[in-house]
Amino acid sequence: GWNNVMILGVLAFIGVFQFSHNQLFQSKPSLSSPLSREAVVMEVRLPLHTFQRIGSGWRSSSPGWQDERIEAWLQLLQQVYPLIDVEPLPLAERIIQLHVLAQAEPVVLFWRPEQGLLYQPNQAQAWQVPAEQALLLSQAMQL
Repeated sequence: GWNNVMILGVLAFIGVFQFSHNQLFQSKPSLSSPLSREAVVMEVRLPLHTFQRIGSGWRSSSPGWQDERIEAWLQLLQQVYPLIDVEPLPLAERIIQLHVLAQAEPVVLFWRPEQGLLYQPNQAQAWQVPAEQALLLSQAMQL
């Protein structure tokens, strides 16, 4: 009699506890940007292009890259994207080097356009860039 009621009560309690635990601790992807919005980029080095800040404008090694286009491209790196867990990825051919004001070492990012992943070397997380932004980001990275 009462033993069965006790067993059912304990099972119900365990079920409620499991359900609430899964709801509370369900992992949600964290969001961040590859480059801080406050970062003042002085130089960008890409496989085929180099952009250098000159005063409030830019000097480009490639025709067709005016100030507005360079600024728009840099804003893609300052947007917030979901961080996903990945195995440390091998170095990619598409390297972005950003020389930031008041930083001795450049910020180095690798770009894998086929997967839409932007990542730093030896990291277990990568930024998942949506397709529309990935296409725009790849425009400067054509090899």
